[in-house]
Amino acid sequence: MSETAAALHYQNRNYVRRHERFTVKTQARALFPQKSTLRGLDGPEVTVLDISQGGMAIEAALSDTIPEWFYVEFSQIGERLTCYVVGRSPGRVHAQFPRDISAETVRNIVDHARNTHMDAALDWLDSH
Repeated sequence: MSETAAALHYQNRNYVRRHERFTVKTQARALFPQKSTLRGLDGPEVTVLDISQGGMAIEAALSDTIPEWFYVEFSQIGERLTCYVVGRSPGRVHAQFPRDISAETVRNIVDHARNTHMDAALDWLDSH
């Protein structure tokens, strides 16, 4: 899907979601080719706001620096997902996956996010 077609697809008011979205608000890393690294892939920390089997929304301070194709890596659970941009707004990138990901992968990411939030809450309670 071309960039223009993807943008039109995303902005179409008749668009019907095929998959349930889950709010996760969890940290991940956007990865894309960088000339300054030996690995060839690097990028900023991002917050994944929500995810479904078809795509995700991420919050990134410099959303315009994320290229049309990129990876999102959840290093804590060993997941790296290929994404392409279907929309941008200030500080946000809306992305789809080339192929739907499994429900199990979504569940792993959602569970990881919930556990991370629970650990942070318990740490806060312990400190007060």
